[in-house]
Amino acid sequence: MFLPKIKTLLIAAAILPCFIQPASAHVVWFDYKNGEYDILFGHPEDRSEPYETSRLKQAIVYDINKQILPFDLNQKQDALSLTAGKNVAAIQGFFDNGYFAKLSNDQYLRITEQEIPNYDNVGHYLKYTKAFYDWSDALAKPFSCYSRWKLTSSGII
Repeated sequence: MFLPKIKTLLIAAAILPCFIQPASAHVVWFDYKNGEYDILFGHPEDRSEPYETSRLKQAIVYDINKQILPFDLNQKQDALSLTAGKNVAAIQGFFDNGYFAKLSNDQYLRITEQEIPNYDNVGHYLKYTKAFYDWSDALAKPFSCYSRWKLTSSGII
């Protein structure tokens, strides 16, 4: 009787970190409205925020057979949206949010790549997102990631 309770406690302790996310982490997501897929950045549970649209590095639209569909990228005031045909089953996007240096007071400062040597604690924040609007066996298989970047043992180059 004691052993099942310990197992339950250990399982709960093991999966708890999966649900804990940093409060400051921004994400990218798609929101469908009136024939357009808005590309949003921020906190979905709160609100989206304006962003530099040049940070979007890639978007790919797929049909139910995982074939790539053409789409139009639309500039909005402080964001982007895309429009595609009626057969959209999935969209993936890659967003480069740039480099940030963590300062001593737990504040973050956006810096350029050239400024990296001037700081001790720097992160390069990349965002990858997928949205599914339909489902099939083809869509259940892994998607490719942004092709310009390569993951190495020392990080992404």
